[in-house]
Amino acid sequence: MLFDRVNRLIFFWIGIILSIYLIHRLSSVLIPFLVSFGLAYLGNPIVQKIESRKIPRVWAVSIVFAGLLAILVLILVVVIPQLINQVIAFIEKWPSYYFWMQDNVFPKLQKIFSIEEIKQNQEAADKAITQSLAALKDIASKIAPSISSIVLGIVGFFVSLFLIPMLTFYVMRDWSSITEKMETLIPRSIFPQTVSFLQEANFMLSSFLRGQLTVMFCLACIYSIGLSIIGVEYGLVIGVIAGLISFVPYVGATSGILMGLIVAWFQYGTITHLALVGIVFGIGQLMESFVLTPILIGDKLGMHPIAVVFALMVGGSLFGFVGILLALPVCAVLMVALRRLYHVYVNSDFYKDLGKKELP
Repeated sequence: MLFDRVNRLIFFWIGIILSIYLIHRLSSVLIPFLVSFGLAYLGNPIVQKIESRKIPRVWAVSIVFAGLLAILVLILVVVIPQLINQVIAFIEKWPSYYFWMQDNVFPKLQKIFSIEEIKQNQEAADKAITQSLAALKDIASKIAPSISSIVLGIVGFFVSLFLIPMLTFYVMRDWSSITEKMETLIPRSIFPQTVSFLQEANFMLSSFLRGQLTVMFCLACIYSIGLSIIGVEYGLVIGVIAGLISFVPYVGATSGILMGLIVAWFQYGTITHLALVGIVFGIGQLMESFVLTPILIGDKLGMHPIAVVFALMVGGSLFGFVGILLALPVCAVLMVALRRLYHVYVNSDFYKDLGKKELP
């Protein structure tokens, strides 16, 4: 009996190690599949609700899939062109921002701090900017040796764009059969405990992901609309960036308000518009803290914000973008496991006996 248990543990850890190695080696290939499974995972509850009204699953999947495509087309037609236009406008104007800082900010810094390095950095930056146009002519010759990898990357991007919708449809359609086949692989001796564990992790993760995506969308709308109303340039770009990275605690609002303040100062140069930018992000933070997060997320993941940032950084450093996609799901499973281990430990004889011995 002990020998069989040791063998099972050995095979289990070998499987874990091989899985990590394959994820690391095949990270670029796995991205469209992970995105497809993620979309199918988020859309499956909606499909089940439609299916509960006596509608065949294929039609339910088709309805949800059509809704996702409609949202995607709306984004591509309405939002993306505006984002591209604002990004291009910003790229065209950023040298003027630097020259304004050169004339107004750097002299004051030199008087206050008397740092010689500031002047040296200023001269180096001036030289870099004046030579930037000439350097653009040499880009073609420099990237020529790696042109094949660039072409392959572009081809892979468009292949992923084609694969993701197709894979999402088929995974969503066959979700029930996929989960049933995965359940048959669970050993019967631990089947009830494993299913209970997976159900708890699934509830926590699905609630967190759906709530977080909704919060990100709402914050992007609040920031973009607010900055556009007060007349700040690139308001859509700043709002979308701040909203999309708001899943990283404190980073979204901090980066967004910094970008908004800088652009508003260059555009208007008045304290009034700086205050208006602060009001926009203040409203967004109040909505997030007291309305959006408590209602939509609550404490679904049960992780401290610093732990979330740490998990995302570790996942990104180990596996790149794939690691970022897998960071929160892995954390959800680990949190459920740690929570159960904690209850087992607290209710164990070892813990209770230890507590009795320490009593006076």
